[in-house]
Amino acid sequence: MVRYFRMERCDACRLPLEDCFCASLQPLATRTAIVMFLHRSEANRPSNTGQLAASMLESCQIVLHGAAEQTQVPHIESSALVLHPEGRAIEPTDAGRTLLIADGTWSQVRHMMQRIPALRDAESVSVPTPDEPRELLRKARCAGQLSTCEALARALGIVEAPEIERALLEKLDVMLDRGFTRRGLHHMVRGQP
Repeated sequence: MVRYFRMERCDACRLPLEDCFCASLQPLATRTAIVMFLHRSEANRPSNTGQLAASMLESCQIVLHGAAEQTQVPHIESSALVLHPEGRAIEPTDAGRTLLIADGTWSQVRHMMQRIPALRDAESVSVPTPDEPRELLRKARCAGQLSTCEALARALGIVEAPEIERALLEKLDVMLDRGFTRRGLHHMVRGQP
């Protein structure tokens, strides 16, 4: 009996080819420079939302963490901010500062925050949690934990423009809907029954 088989997947989004929606992604320009530290084990996961955000944001650079050939870390100024749920609330006055984000499981993020100097030394900022949390492909360990894409979208909605937040969240909902459908689960896209 075959328990697992590999299906052809899109190289960019890692979704099965018939679920790929990369052609519908529109690049979004931001004034905010974004550096995403992506844990190596997340690089090929179809449930990873950080890479969805990075593929849409022209100013986002991915640094692969933990790989044999680690991506070179760009110069990060000392005024950089790191998105983390335990930080102070991000404010519109934070516009123009580089935004760092660690992307991985919560355990991986905790280790990355300790091991990567840029993350460890940056001021932590958080985003407000929505009243109605998004259903995620992976279970959050605690209430109020957001996916990487949603956290980044909400931060950019505050320091950039609500249109950027909406565009990112729309594509996140498409990704989630396709993921739940593939798993044979019902997923309610926000605003639709």
